[in-house]
Amino acid sequence: MLLIIIFGFLLRVSTIFWGAGILPYTGRYHPDEKKTFQHAVEFPSNYGSDTGFTHGSTVPYLLATLLLPVKSIVTPAHWEIVCLMGMRAISVLAGTAALLLVYWLALDLYDRNTALLAAAITAVSFTHCMNSAFATQDIIVGFFLLTCFLALFRAVRSGRDRDFLILGVLTGLLLGTKITAALFLFAIVVLAVIDIVRARGAAAKTTRRWIIRLAICGEIAFVVFAVTSPHIVLNFSGFLAFWKQEKFLWYDRGMVPWNQVPGIWWRITAMTVTVPVLIAFFVGVLLPGRRNRFHHLAILGFIVLYYWFLRHHVLPRYIATLAPLMCIYAAHACMALVKRPSLLLRMTGLGFAAIILVVSGWACGQGIHARFADPRTEASKWLNAHIQPGSTVALAGDSPPIILGWEYPWVDESKLKMVSPLEQPDVIIMSSLSYGIMEQALRSPYLKNWSWDPNHNNNWYNYDPPSPETFMLFDELIRGSDKYHLEANFPLPDTRFQVDFMTGIRVYRRTSF
Repeated sequence: MLLIIIFGFLLRVSTIFWGAGILPYTGRYHPDEKKTFQHAVEFPSNYGSDTGFTHGSTVPYLLATLLLPVKSIVTPAHWEIVCLMGMRAISVLAGTAALLLVYWLALDLYDRNTALLAAAITAVSFTHCMNSAFATQDIIVGFFLLTCFLALFRAVRSGRDRDFLILGVLTGLLLGTKITAALFLFAIVVLAVIDIVRARGAAAKTTRRWIIRLAICGEIAFVVFAVTSPHIVLNFSGFLAFWKQEKFLWYDRGMVPWNQVPGIWWRITAMTVTVPVLIAFFVGVLLPGRRNRFHHLAILGFIVLYYWFLRHHVLPRYIATLAPLMCIYAAHACMALVKRPSLLLRMTGLGFAAIILVVSGWACGQGIHARFADPRTEASKWLNAHIQPGSTVALAGDSPPIILGWEYPWVDESKLKMVSPLEQPDVIIMSSLSYGIMEQALRSPYLKNWSWDPNHNNNWYNYDPPSPETFMLFDELIRGSDKYHLEANFPLPDTRFQVDFMTGIRVYRRTSF
């Protein structure tokens, strides 16, 4: 088990400096990290008045409290880096600790061999590994989710108030990390209802006992949540208004019929955990050989509810939160076959376990390699070597650079002058993401006379389509013109696995007359 933990840690920590803007010629390549570590940057002055509702404040506040003595002896810029790397370190540790939690949870549900295999599969779980080095909440939520399930099962078995108090503390931390994790409360309710139904003649007594337990758990959870997320409690109307807007922008506008949703679930989940793990997960759910069957009902019910809640708005990093639970059932599928008397079935189980570990490990290796060979870093080095100091440089995208800044390479503004792409600069930099979006838009029937049909503005970020001048500029660059030519191209590394927040870079130079 120790070797699995060490190996899992090395995979997760290997890219901790990627896209942090610390190493030479690198920028910050993750668009959502600042929404998390900014809670820590502004602490303690923002305590109770924080306006960041996107990501939970519990872990950043705890980090800032621990590191507060450092804040007074470093510059604001260095304090921001400390918070960024502190959150990344916590995420790496949470992703690594999840391996031990998976082992304990699988041991509760199955046996030691299954638990070891589940931990090994989680160690090389693709998106779980790739997201562990980020200063975001998805891996940390997965860590707290595992601790909450373990605490819940222990509390139900013991029936002691002390264990429900511990469950309340962990649930409060979970909710303060990501509010949508409130779906975990469903698992508590499921086990309570099952216990009451099984009591039969003593149902009334059992119900009263559960009311007391839930009161203890709920009160402690609320206190922990309120202390670590006071701005939500004090400004709950603002919190609701914010998420109503987010729902409108990101959920409602992409709504698809329910008959298309299972296909989306399969595609994104397969991308997250790889196809062999996903197949083994479904097999593991169906195969017998479990202990504590009601615990399985709570876990599987939570997974179903999680997918139902997300509906079509499923992103790989959201599913990374569930990846450890899926790895447990994938491990059970393999070990259940290994335990069969038939030699063919035993070999099938061992073979499938080997396939899972090899494919997942290969995916992690490909993802780590892709980050070390990031096109933005290579483009930044090229700009420094080939573009004359004093040249004008512009960043061309389908949205303002302030929104899509993560797509672009780092530019040394002490040597190069940044201007608007509409000012005919010496060099224009374009990401492969913007290239793909605008190339498709230029062929769309919704674009007429360089203006986008306002009835279809939901195709664009914040419902704000590019200007006619921007469409004309991209048309010149993509289709070719006498003004600019493609000087350098830095494509995405060749990998079969999609790595989050990666993009290629195209550099256009103005043609001299």
